[in-house]
Amino acid sequence: MLAELEGDVLLLGVSHASNTAIHLAEQRLGRSRFYRYAKVTDQVWMELPNIPGQSHRFDEIEPHCRAATQEVMIGSCRARCIPIREVLATAERLIRANPAALLCEHPDCRCFAALQQRLETLSRENKEQ
Repeated sequence: MLAELEGDVLLLGVSHASNTAIHLAEQRLGRSRFYRYAKVTDQVWMELPNIPGQSHRFDEIEPHCRAATQEVMIGSCRARCIPIREVLATAERLIRANPAALLCEHPDCRCFAALQQRLETLSRENKEQ
């Protein structure tokens, strides 16, 4: 909806690792989503499916969005405003060009599972064509 309204992503003192719009780009491209767990009470945990995955490599999108980014300092806070359409288009372009883009390739990381799933999906799609 925000993209349809030509809205912006506003990062106030945080990096793109906090930019949840990138998860939307991942979802649009079929990347797997993950399970999270929340502690309900002592020794009781609730499983929460379909939560976006890790974002610790999302900062790699910054140089690709720089031309569309407006930045100012508010005191010691770095404030950046980027059109959400630019964020989505850039993330999708990076992921299409390289399925490992913005994902950690460390086997112990949940990103690795998402990457493996994406590669399997691409392989199936290529075979069907």
